[in-house]
Amino acid sequence: MALDYVTIGISLIIFVFYLITFFFLIEIKKRLTKEAGIAFVYLILALAILVIRRLQQIFIVTDIVTSIPYFADFVTLIFAIVFFLAIFLFHKSINSLLDEPEENIDRYLKEGIRRGFSIKLLKQKLLEAKFSEKEIDKEIAMLTR
Repeated sequence: MALDYVTIGISLIIFVFYLITFFFLIEIKKRLTKEAGIAFVYLILALAILVIRRLQQIFIVTDIVTSIPYFADFVTLIFAIVFFLAIFLFHKSINSLLDEPEENIDRYLKEGIRRGFSIKLLKQKLLEAKFSEKEIDKEIAMLTR
């Protein structure tokens, strides 16, 4: 009987930490770009699945709900799939930012010109952001054709 109380107590503490993490992830997601934000949606879903699994474990230990056959296996499989999607999309969004500096320069220049900034000022800001002057000049030449 005492072992059941310890198990329930530990499960409740884990449940509280899941909820705290859940709210922190929601706050982080509000500040992310669209691509990385989608990855965080999957991460939040994966955490929700962990919460469901923890609640199921609490219910089984307290005999509130009888065990559903293979429930833990299904929840674990769904968690693994959703967690993989979160990591994959986050990796993809990070790679899109790091691997294609020319596209970032092109987008930055087009957006800056659309907003009325001079090419000289935009070039200066790109140089301050540690972009290669050669790549910047190449994109400016392609843009002014």
